[in-house]
Amino acid sequence: MLSDITNPVFFDLVRGAERTTAELGQTLVVAETLSSSEIEQTTVERLLPTVDGVILASSRLDENLVRRFSEVKNVVLVNRRVDDVPSVVPQLLPGIRDAVDHLAELGHKHIVYLSGPSALWMSRRRFKLLAAECDRAGLSVVSTSSAEPTMEGGRSAVAEVMASGASAVVAYNDLMAIGLLLACAEQNRAVPGDISIIGFDDIFGSRFTSPPLTTIRTPLSLVGAEAVRQLAEPKGSLTQETDDALATEFVRRRSTGPRALS
Repeated sequence: MLSDITNPVFFDLVRGAERTTAELGQTLVVAETLSSSEIEQTTVERLLPTVDGVILASSRLDENLVRRFSEVKNVVLVNRRVDDVPSVVPQLLPGIRDAVDHLAELGHKHIVYLSGPSALWMSRRRFKLLAAECDRAGLSVVSTSSAEPTMEGGRSAVAEVMASGASAVVAYNDLMAIGLLLACAEQNRAVPGDISIIGFDDIFGSRFTSPPLTTIRTPLSLVGAEAVRQLAEPKGSLTQETDDALATEFVRRRSTGPRALS
């Protein structure tokens, strides 16, 4: 179950899930929720009688609904945790820690987090870890208002980002970072000369932006594969979370540079 089938973050995730499903002699069915919790609920209710289990990627469902569905069929969450429901969540700390250290080495003191939707567990989790790492490194960090995890969401946040006074941005995902890159270009703000930008996930296309996007890589294909493996386990024997082998990795490209001197 995907929130937005056009989001490149799901390309490798679905590929990893499909390959593992084929190895198990099963069939993967992909459904889209259009980032709507109502559509997600309706779709899950319609599919549950016809499938062996459901993978909910970046789900916006109420926790009680997720638990209720998991009592009927195997349910595995991706990029979210709910008590008593199995989940696959990458290790976020390695990539975030290296990104913060990178910004500190470049002389940045004030960071702004380009927030995704407040309803997304992963957006809140990434900011929590980013804030902790900034505190460790002696940097200050603030968050923008909640926005959709799209290029337009990133582009629309440019005024708030600039008003924050931060010299560097860590975005919830690459799409938002790319949208911010475009908005900066439209306003003749140099990246990284005026502001540094870091994305998250390392989606297809992030290396082809201008400048190429510095980001935090998520092992998306492995995440999809692990979700299918968990789903294939007998009901009641699933592990609660699996993230030990799924570490994020900082990828330095050219959208980050030394803090601009005012």
